[in-house]
Amino acid sequence: MDVRNCKSCGKMFNYIGGAPLCPACLRQLDDKFAEVKEYIYDNPRAGIQEVSEACEVTTGQIRVWIREERL
Repeated sequence: MDVRNCKSCGKMFNYIGGAPLCPACLRQLDDKFAEVKEYIYDNPRAGIQEVSEACEVTTGQIRVWIREERL
């Protein structure tokens, strides 16, 4: 059993694989992804900075999603 601290909130959780985030933070991140994706769908000409400010997500996180080919 691999127990780690969440990279976002610091809470301990059983690490299975993937991002080092607890289930609650992972769920929040997925919710933010859905919000960003919907914003981009509604505003196709929006730049990264605009999307970041509108959805309150860092530009770095948006770039990670782009690299992962999720956006």
